[in-house]
Amino acid sequence: AFFRLWAALGFSEDSYLSLDHSHLSLTGQQKQLVWKPLPSQDSQSSAALATDRLQDLLPHLERLVAVLPADALASPEAVRGARHLLGKLAKNEASAGAPPREEDRKLRYAGLAEVIHRTLDKLRSTPQESKMAAAVLQQYADCANDCIYRWEREIHNMHDLVTGEVTGDDALEAEDAILRVFYLKRRRMAESLLHRTKGQTQLADMHFESHFYASVHFGLAEQLDARRDPHRLTYLSLDSRLRPEQLSKELFEAYTPETLRRTLREEVLEAKSEGSQALREKLLDWLRVNIPVGFRSSCTEEERREAWLFTYCHDEEFRIKDEALNYMLCRMHVLSADALILESLGLPSQRPATAVRSDPPGNPERRCSIM
Repeated sequence: AFFRLWAALGFSEDSYLSLDHSHLSLTGQQKQLVWKPLPSQDSQSSAALATDRLQDLLPHLERLVAVLPADALASPEAVRGARHLLGKLAKNEASAGAPPREEDRKLRYAGLAEVIHRTLDKLRSTPQESKMAAAVLQQYADCANDCIYRWEREIHNMHDLVTGEVTGDDALEAEDAILRVFYLKRRRMAESLLHRTKGQTQLADMHFESHFYASVHFGLAEQLDARRDPHRLTYLSLDSRLRPEQLSKELFEAYTPETLRRTLREEVLEAKSEGSQALREKLLDWLRVNIPVGFRSSCTEEERREAWLFTYCHDEEFRIKDEALNYMLCRMHVLSADALILESLGLPSQRPATAVRSDPPGNPERRCSIM
């Protein structure tokens, strides 16, 4: 059964693979932190709230330091460093990577301030968590003179450590992180099609954008805002030379197993951007613990893992094979191999139509329940 599965996952035309549309669910993606609700568009109230939360950072830190038990006291240097970081946020000081406009920067900092407030609240309210205060303040101090990206990573990591929640990228499970990679890919695909469509139809107002995003059903948060715009319905009654089914068809025809594999290789496996190494390690850990049931069952666990990782999942140059990517995406319900299951049971199945590929075998586009 394993050899039959592996051969099918590496079939050069992706004949057994199709999309599992469940991974496009907006509710599911939100729960997996793939996207977050868009902030309020009320700029005045947002700016006022941002100012209040930023100005309360240092007083909140002082209230925490005043009530810390003796065994949780941080070093004076750590406290000074934490004050330095929080002071920069409160004063809306410019930092590397931060938005250049003051108002934009304030809103970005306010998001960090909210995370810090929740962290400090938890440290004050629970004696067990208060013992982590020294570590939290030390991390704040260590990153005080770095860029905003380091601030965001450390602030979110400390929040997750203290509260047990998951808000930072480093705390995401491998599946959630991969879903976010595909989400951003779909967003770029939709934006490209939108701009191309605008040029073809000479329609460029904001209501046309709402009509576009409300029509595509491509697993993007923009769809929710677009559906709240009643003026988009005008384009349904006009001869705009544009039909919703045409938009979706064009997007899904480009969102293929081959596209998903290429996206993973370009943006994760072969990328040199910040955070890509951590995600590669998560994927390798995922493969380590998701050995197919029954694979070399007569061998020891160590022998099974070594054969799985180095014989089947990687080639001679230690690049992850297409078959392994297909297997992983099926298990993550991004792709499905239902056609293979039905065929193996002797039941009629309709394989997805695919174009002949010129690259090496291996990538699926639907859920696999085999394992």
